[in-house]
Amino acid sequence: ATAEIAQPESRKRAADSNDLNTDTKRPREQAGRLILLKGLGGINQEVLQNHLDKLGIPFLKLSKQKKQDSASVWFPEDKVVIKISYILLDSTKIRGCTISVDVSSCEDLDLGLENKDNDWRKSLLKQITPLHEIPYTDQLHFKSEMLRGSLKKLTIRAKSEPFFDEEGTVILPPWAKRQDLAGLCCPFDGVHKSPSPNHYRNKNE
Repeated sequence: ATAEIAQPESRKRAADSNDLNTDTKRPREQAGRLILLKGLGGINQEVLQNHLDKLGIPFLKLSKQKKQDSASVWFPEDKVVIKISYILLDSTKIRGCTISVDVSSCEDLDLGLENKDNDWRKSLLKQITPLHEIPYTDQLHFKSEMLRGSLKKLTIRAKSEPFFDEEGTVILPPWAKRQDLAGLCCPFDGVHKSPSPNHYRNKNE
């Protein structure tokens, strides 16, 4: 099964099973950067997708078989998005499994990630503010991409799970038909930065 942001429903994932990324079969043409998530034995694709969505990870596509230990996830060719996604995902737990992120395919991006053992996760600072070492401008960029992905999903759901009138005609909300929104459900003005980034500001969850 495969899952795409553009096709969230499970029946569509099943229909797209030909795009599976296994040891012997890879997607014909998949844009983006392929990264492996390891340590996921027994975790199915739907659970993993929900976990990434909960964290706000703006991935393009993922492929995971329940019996496999690893999952293939395609990310935008965006250094900031990949780096922050690594920070948010690596060493986190999902149903008793600890995720390990393999970024060996990203050596050309110079992510500046140091090899660290899991002891640093015990730090209260790392637990509460995992992005404290990331420049604020990069945090804003990541949040912008995260929200853009969420807005796209609303339009996708409206088109993939539409309402019908008594005659069987598809009923779409006006914003789902607009071509000037680049697939978003509404105009997006970006993320407005805090006037005081070094003090308290709200979390986007």
